[in-house]
Amino acid sequence: MNPVFKKIEEKKLVGYRVICDGDEYAQEIPKAVQTLTNRVDDIKNIIYPVKQLGVFKSGETSEKDDGYWVAFEVSEYTDVPVDMVTLTVEKQQYAVYDYSGPARNIFIEYEKIHKSIEQSGYIRVRNKWTLEIYSTWGDPDQINVQLCDPIKGKINKKAEVN
Repeated sequence: MNPVFKKIEEKKLVGYRVICDGDEYAQEIPKAVQTLTNRVDDIKNIIYPVKQLGVFKSGETSEKDDGYWVAFEVSEYTDVPVDMVTLTVEKQQYAVYDYSGPARNIFIEYEKIHKSIEQSGYIRVRNKWTLEIYSTWGDPDQINVQLCDPIKGKINKKAEVN
């Protein structure tokens, strides 16, 4: 299945930021997901309590943007728990792909998205936020997620069009 290309409005997020060595993310992200799941009632103004987000930048980032965020979307920041962080993701155009299956296969799905982006004439924007919008996340062998890879306008043979 090919991704859908669409704009996603600004998102205000509250949750946890995971920063560790690259090979440790596979262990640390599930811990943060479980902690956030257990603390959902402590977050005010959640828009969709059945949708948890993972957020990261795939390109080189500044120190303030490094890491992986697990969060819930909120309508506004109110009484954010002291051990949690906020992140505002600006409105952006994305290639969006629905994936169901084992979490370990997400990297394969991203490869498919990247090929579809290239074949469709869009350009990946690696310094913008990638969104993973999970509707099920408790069982790593069966997740449901929308993978949202940031893109910008189509290109033609002579020039880039924005």
